[in-house]
Amino acid sequence: MQALNRALDLVIGSLEPEMTVLVIGPGMVSLAVTLAPLVRKVLCLDWEVSRLALAEHSVGNLDNVGFRLLNGPVLPVPDESADVTFAVGPLEPGCIMSSLADLARILKPGGRLYILHDAEAGAEDLRDTLITLGLDATQEVLPESASPHTIIYVRKRKP
Repeated sequence: MQALNRALDLVIGSLEPEMTVLVIGPGMVSLAVTLAPLVRKVLCLDWEVSRLALAEHSVGNLDNVGFRLLNGPVLPVPDESADVTFAVGPLEPGCIMSSLADLARILKPGGRLYILHDAEAGAEDLRDTLITLGLDATQEVLPESASPHTIIYVRKRKP
């Protein structure tokens, strides 16, 4: 929980009212409810229909929150449409490189990507891959009692 709160602090610190934020993976309900009043639009994406349905029901009548199902590594979002993307948990299994390339594709120039990732699951490699995709990547390891996490935060280079 400490890692999620720290990551959320980083995200909130980078928001402006006209921004579009994508939230990918579990935890989207609390993130959407927290972020929606601060930005123009929040789009929640997940691989599981049941989680999306529960999230949509739980969010209530927030007009600026939408939901889309993920099916593979290609995100159902236009190029350069997200100012901020917040990814929680593992990326699509077996498709890490294409998932990362797609995350880079959807970010606007100067946009930010925050990935909350298991620190023991190759966070260094993930950071290095993001750098090769034209993203400036930094990481912060957050030790927690049972499961250390890494927050990788990224800014897409402007042309």
